[in-house]
Amino acid sequence: MYLHYDSITMWQFLELLLRRCDALRHRRNVGRALALHLRGEARRDGLRLDKLCHRLEIQWRARDIHPWDRELVGARERRPLFFEQSLTDTEAAIFRLFKALPVVDVLDITILDYTSDSVIVAGTVYRSMLEQGRNLLSVRMRLRELGVTYYSAGAEVCIAKPKSSKDDFGEVEAARSETEATSPGAA
Repeated sequence: MYLHYDSITMWQFLELLLRRCDALRHRRNVGRALALHLRGEARRDGLRLDKLCHRLEIQWRARDIHPWDRELVGARERRPLFFEQSLTDTEAAIFRLFKALPVVDVLDITILDYTSDSVIVAGTVYRSMLEQGRNLLSVRMRLRELGVTYYSAGAEVCIAKPKSSKDDFGEVEAARSETEATSPGAA
């Protein structure tokens, strides 16, 4: 990730630096846990850390539209408002989660309808893809660029099939390379 130092304040830069230091310290702690000689073994060689990926699977319920808005619109207009609000909330939650949890590399998100267990938004978001599509005007396109799939047919929200979780890091990397290969910028 390239930084544009002229576009961030000193405090943002220090916060970013501290987050990177925390990530390095975390990686070092994992490496120390794999260093078997620290627990009293005579051999100096230990297990070598090649890859490290922290994946968070999170699911939440979308919230209904604000009560004031419910009074202003009819039942037919509520569903599109609900869906747009859900997408906006999802985008905000993704960025806040990555900001609050600097060691998390991958988010598997699932958002359920507030009235049922129907999945309305699902996807896998990689920290490395956060800067892609930030200049797009539509929240729908920004989420699609991040790897989030929403399900809508006109004004109605369709049911999504939740994506299967990939436990193996190799499968995560394969999914990431597929996503990057199919994105419009990868040609």
